Amino acid sequence: MACDEVTRDDAGRWVLPWDGREVDQICVDFAVTFVVDGCHSVRIGTAFTAQVGQQAHQVDPADIQTVAPVLAFHRAVVRSAVAEHDGTLRIDFEGGLGLLAPPDPADEAWEIDGGLPPVTPGYRLVAKRGGGVLVGGRADDA
Repeated sequence: MACDEVTRDDAGRWVLPWDGREVDQICVDFAVTFVVDGCHSVRIGTAFTAQVGQQAHQVDPADIQTVAPVLAFHRAVVRSAVAEHDGTLRIDFEGGLGLLAPPDPADEAWEIDGGLPPVTPGYRLVAKRGGGVLVGGRADDA
């Protein structure tokens, strides 16, 4: 298992090193957290869209009644994952699954951590309040 660094592509997006890796854990509290390959995690704390086949579900972690569709992502294999420069997170999976988490004007919409410190170097990305992405810390630190 490798916990590679995140990279920036020519379009200015942050490309997450998750291609071909599997969601092996989902946690629901006041956010929804997906753990990928045991060493990458994305925690989404504001409303987002879960695409399950032809159906788009609006998931609001604050409303437990909307969270059930995320169970379809357990054991899903990632095709691509990017954090757009505007703070939008897009993750596409095999089998017609996808997540879209837009930036939030009032809160940090999502945060991503990778690596297994102190064994391997880690990375951290945070969707800044109102848009944008902070690399390596919390949006409040910017």
